[in-house]
Amino acid sequence: TLRPLTHLPRRLEYIFNAAKTISAGSVIVLTSANLGTIPFFRFPLSRYFERRTRKIRDIFLQMSEKTDVVYVDLFEEAGSDPSNSSPRLLFAADHIHPNGVGYGIWYAKLQKALEKHHFKEMLKHTT
Repeated sequence: TLRPLTHLPRRLEYIFNAAKTISAGSVIVLTSANLGTIPFFRFPLSRYFERRTRKIRDIFLQMSEKTDVVYVDLFEEAGSDPSNSSPRLLFAADHIHPNGVGYGIWYAKLQKALEKHHFKEMLKHTT
């Protein structure tokens, strides 16, 4: 079952602060992309998952800002999400998970965030 999100902010604050303690302060987090655009979820489930993804994203944005953690935003509005225009090119056979090309789009966003926040040393180990 899907859990209510009422305790998520407090739990994220704890997790982010704990992660900062054990990582010398360098923490990067990300959430999923817009689940409403996944081909497997058709209307009305697509609308439900888009709203839920948006709520979770908002909480992550708020808590990452509060705790000074880098947040990589994978969310795209349905109209501009590349998965809407070419789902067969971006999703695995299960129509839920990205394929290599889909993960490549996420990786490019992660790479951009690493560069923006001066994590160049991490990039040397990923290319």
